Amino acid sequence: MESIGRIKICRIRKTIRARQQRSDNIYQIDGTGVADVAAAKLAYDTAKR
Repeated sequence: MESIGRIKICRIRKTIRARQQRSDNIYQIDGTGVADVAAAKLAYDTAKR
């Protein structure tokens, strides 16, 4: 279960980075930090269910 969560987080982070490159203006306010925390929380909540 732990490894599945980590893989999901990695995939989500890759998606966020790809999005960030495409639309920098949206994520300019410290986008990576906030997005990573949100993605990690989402993956954690999904794994708990």
